[in-house]
Amino acid sequence: RTDGGEHDRFDHTVFHIRAQIAAEVGRYHVTGGLAGDIAGSCAAHAIANDEQNAFDLVPLDGIEIAKYVVISRKMKFKSIDAFESWLVKELGERIATAKEAVILARLDGTAPAGGSAVAAAAIAAANVNAAVPKTDAGIRAELAKLKGKGQKIIYANASTIYNTIAGIQDTNKHPLFMASAMDDPTVAGVIYGAKVKEDVNLADGVFYIVVKGQLLANDYDDLTIFSSTLPKSAAECKTAYSLFDAGLKNPKGAVKGTFAS
Repeated sequence: RTDGGEHDRFDHTVFHIRAQIAAEVGRYHVTGGLAGDIAGSCAAHAIANDEQNAFDLVPLDGIEIAKYVVISRKMKFKSIDAFESWLVKELGERIATAKEAVILARLDGTAPAGGSAVAAAAIAAANVNAAVPKTDAGIRAELAKLKGKGQKIIYANASTIYNTIAGIQDTNKHPLFMASAMDDPTVAGVIYGAKVKEDVNLADGVFYIVVKGQLLANDYDDLTIFSSTLPKSAAECKTAYSLFDAGLKNPKGAVKGTFAS
């Protein structure tokens, strides 16, 4: 078993739920009466206010992710011991990349490979902007759309970070981006308190901002790497398998933006 380098991917809260259990992420919205989930005051011996929230269930059925490699028996015995460790790590990385593809598809409201689209798990339409100005006001406007308490994290590739985000200035021409030499090598810096993390899987000019804790993931079955022998050839097959799905707890807990050209 290996984590497949998931610390380099989108931050998400993981729930380990076995495959036989129906996976549903609960999200609530206010239908009337009291605002949010605030309890109202009442007089002594009076009846308390009823719960006013209605709950939406976001079905996440799970996406099967698998990768395998076949090694000849000759190659297995002639290889150094470190080769098998490297191979296991490589399979884990492939699974982690596929998991991120599932997360991005869910955020975009599209169907991931091997699954169907779940619109309720996606970013709200109002939080998707295809023409974000490369300005102080532009980045602040996207941050202001976010709902939920927690650390805000901006994901973008190196080109977007260093050619656009790092160049945004305030009205006094001072850069807003502060480079950071943190232990996590994926954290490039901070802007308005939001961590800026590098993600090689995103296109130039595209970025996501996610409130930590708003992106939920179900790891129904932990990533497992196992070996089997092919009887006809005596070759060894190493297979990596994971059953995974993800979605937003709150559709306004994330933003997707594309900087205007």
